[in-house]
Amino acid sequence: MRRGFYLFGVLIVLIIFFIFEAVAMNARYQDVSKLGDGSSHDLKQPVKYSITENKIPLIYYGSVDGVNLGYQMAPQIVALKAREAFYDYKKTGNKSQLERALFLTDFLLNNSTPEAGGEFLVIKYDFSWPPYNLKTGWRGALCQAGVLKALLLAYENTGETRYLEAGNRVLKAFEVSVDKGGFKDERTDGRKSYLWLPEYVSPNPPYVLNGFITALLWIREYGVATSNSRALKIYSEGIVSLKHFVPQYDCGSGCSYYDASKRVASRHYNDLQARQMKWLYNLTKDRMFLKYYERWSQ
Repeated sequence: MRRGFYLFGVLIVLIIFFIFEAVAMNARYQDVSKLGDGSSHDLKQPVKYSITENKIPLIYYGSVDGVNLGYQMAPQIVALKAREAFYDYKKTGNKSQLERALFLTDFLLNNSTPEAGGEFLVIKYDFSWPPYNLKTGWRGALCQAGVLKALLLAYENTGETRYLEAGNRVLKAFEVSVDKGGFKDERTDGRKSYLWLPEYVSPNPPYVLNGFITALLWIREYGVATSNSRALKIYSEGIVSLKHFVPQYDCGSGCSYYDASKRVASRHYNDLQARQMKWLYNLTKDRMFLKYYERWSQ
């Protein structure tokens, strides 16, 4: 009888032990999962395209068209975070945000590629991009212009001419043809050719609309702020191109195409392109842009 009670007691103790251990393991899992820093200790699957706020921000791509990209240092994200830090500093006066912004801007400069003996600078991607069959080392005008804007903010907030000098070398890349390492592409339609700054530089670029527009707007900002006639010339030529090509991005049913392959823009990009039409109308007063703003805003 005593032996039976003894075994029963041991069984109860073991059950209690395993219950407490399970609770403890669950608590440990919850503590770790709250880290959310994308480290090897993070037990949760990261959200695709989420940005990790490390010293150098990373973006989680996961699997893209069957290629596992995982976490990557995407220069356009670094430039984005630099600009955000500049804006936060202007709003709050928090010096740590200015230090953060300048650190990220300097990081981009230090990782840029001098071309033509240093005549111009190009920011490149250190990973492939499967959707458009781009190999490691590809480049894009949207990213380049985003870095240009960060350099402008660095110059305006510090007065250091090195940022202006670097900005001029980044700008120069928009005047160099794509076959010579720059971003100036000629998009033909019939017998005429127009300037295009491709978001994804390749022999047959997809001609993404929103990326071209954003790049032009940042180039214009740089030109206005620094009285740079070269930047304003690029912007003016780009507007001529947009006046010709924007109608080709109209789906005809209140929506827009994302690129020249007639991929219908997602809600996010359709809304963005509609807002871009409004911005362009405000700048140019050309009613064609207002027309497509109204069509794509339905």
